[in-house]
Formats: sequence, C-alpha cells, structure tokens
Amino acid sequence: MNDQRKTEGRDTDDIEQLWQLAAIGRLAAVMVHEINNPLAGIKNAFELVGRAVPKDHPSYHYVPRIKAELDRLAQITRQVLYLYRPELEEPTDFEIGEAVRYVAGLLETKCAECDVRLDLSLPSTQHLVCLPHGSFVQILFNVIQNGLEASPAGGTVHVTVSIAGDRMTIVVVDKGGGIPEAVRARLFEPFVTTKSEAHAGFGLGLSISQTLAGRMGGSIELLQTGEDGTTWCIRLPAISPGLEATKR
Repeated sequence: MNDQRKTEGRDTDDIEQLWQLAAIGRLAAVMVHEINNPLAGIKNAFELVGRAVPKDHPSYHYVPRIKAELDRLAQITRQVLYLYRPELEEPTDFEIGEAVRYVAGLLETKCAECDVRLDLSLPSTQHLVCLPHGSFVQILFNVIQNGLEASPAGGTVHVTVSIAGDRMTIVVVDKGGGIPEAVRARLFEPFVTTKSEAHAGFGLGLSISQTLAGRMGGSIELLQTGEDGTTWCIRLPAISPGLEATKR
C-alpha cells in the first residue's frame, strides 16, 4: 500500500511538472512574439543607420558588432523556444581561437562593470571547427558571464581551450564564493539562479546553454565549486555530428 501511494505521488508530481512546462512554453511563445516585433523595427532602422556611417569613421567598427549583437538577440529569443521545441541552426566552419576572442570582446563591458579580468589560454595553433556558430557563442558567453558576475572585484576568470582529436574542451574557472549545495542539482533547470540582485536575470542562461550543447553532441558540467571558486567544463565535438551525417 505504501509503495502504491509513493507511485501515485510520483505520477502526480510528473503531471504537475508537465503542466508547468506547458505553461512556461506558452509564456515563452508570448514573450518571443512581443520581443520580436520591436526588435525587427530596431534591426531595420539600424540597417539604414549603418549604411549612413562612412567606413573611414573612427567608430565604424561598432557597426558590424551592433549588427552581430542584434542578430544574436534575435537568436536568443528563438532559443527560449528551443527549450521546448528542438531546433538548431546549421553548422558552419570557424576558427576556435577567433570565436573565443570574439566572445571575450562582447564581454569587455561586463569585465569593466565587475572589475574582473578575463584570461584566455588558447591552442598555440589554429583549429577550424564546424559547429553552429551562434549557439557556440551563446554557450560560452553565458558560462563566462556567470563567472564574471560571481567573481570578486579585482579577480580573474580563466578560460582554457583544448582540442584533442574530434573533441573540444573549454574550462572556465572563477574565484567566486561557490554555488550553494541546495541548488546544485537544479542548476540547469529554467528560472533557477544564484545571482545577487545586482546581476539578477531570468535564470535561463545555463538551461539554454546545456540544451544547445546537448543538441551539438556535447555537455556542460560543474566540475568543482566552493569558497575558492567554481570550475565549469564545456565539452563539444570539434565537428557537428549532424553535418557529418549529411556528408555521408
């Protein structure tokens, strides 16, 4: 009898969780729709502004960066839906060191805001990988940003990239205060966050990143956390499994 009650309790919990996921999915769809409308207007306006800026203008280098960030913002809104509707962008060839440095450039303002330095350790030789570029950028951006926001002022976040065969490993280490044990098992659930009010977000970054990494045939793992800091490990294929399948 006790076993039957336990089973029924689990079934009820599962049903409630499904209802919650369905509600979150509907909320995500509404959010994406409401955000995409003004975002489309901003992108169209920026196209006109960008064409009006002469290429020899000292601030012209911001034009492609703003365009790339608008495109990434549009992709982020889509990725909120990807948590509930599996889709993934097409893989493309890109140099891994260049992509990591690009993410570091996007986080320059965050580094200054947090007064935290970003230290990159990249392969000594160039490595061309084939993955969904925007998704890769989003994963790395989210994990490094978490490290920056967790670190004390004057600290350093270390990012080490290594490639062995057809696998890539990225280790991100911060010197923050660690992650409370009570939430470690739920870190990759939507809307779970350990951030202070100063850096509070929606708690979607790790959930989206883990989902995207999994669809690329990879994973994100919490290796270590405590008072001395936190270590994350991102494991990804150096070439998209989906692309390999299309080549055969």
